[in-house]
Amino acid sequence: MAAAGVASMAREHPKPRYDLGMDYSEIDLSNHPDLARPFRREWGPIDGQFELLGDMPEDRLISNVRIVPFVGENVVVLKMDDGEWNHPGGTREPGESLLETARRELIEEAGARLISLNPFGVFRCRSFADEPFRSHMPHPDFFHLVVTAEVEITGEPTNPEGELQKTVDVQVVSLDDACSRFATRDDGGLWLADMYRLGASLRELETRPPG
Repeated sequence: MAAAGVASMAREHPKPRYDLGMDYSEIDLSNHPDLARPFRREWGPIDGQFELLGDMPEDRLISNVRIVPFVGENVVVLKMDDGEWNHPGGTREPGESLLETARRELIEEAGARLISLNPFGVFRCRSFADEPFRSHMPHPDFFHLVVTAEVEITGEPTNPEGELQKTVDVQVVSLDDACSRFATRDDGGLWLADMYRLGASLRELETRPPG
């Protein structure tokens, strides 16, 4: 989707804000090696690589939205029913805009209201499966859009029926605390800690006074 298309989307959805004006010149991905490292997920199998967002991918190729949510200076983390800590996000439903996906996932998984949204990266992915995970999803090449979001916790996660995982706890914690919790994951959680740290760095750049 071109930047003009995103601007049009923002006008259609005046709340929350949707911004593409990030400056990555001060960001060195070598400081986030576990996020920047190419990966393979054997359950696909899927190969993937994180990239800072340049041009927005074609909308039809974005299958998922991954959210790094902030409440003030703290971040939101989720404990799932398998005992692991995670972040909100998930697969787009047929016909959903990116904003609608982010809104829905935050309500379902975190009991949170979306205030503003800032895309900052993508996971560029390729599936080696014979068919897509769901029939409406792009295949074999697709993107996961990664965003920071300002949110407000307004209630309990709705945890709709049919979800593969359900949220059992929502915590608003410091960035360091979040990264410590991610480190307990079976996969080590280092990529997820890096994703939160990078989101926090970009958010700090965005809010830094000029001068």
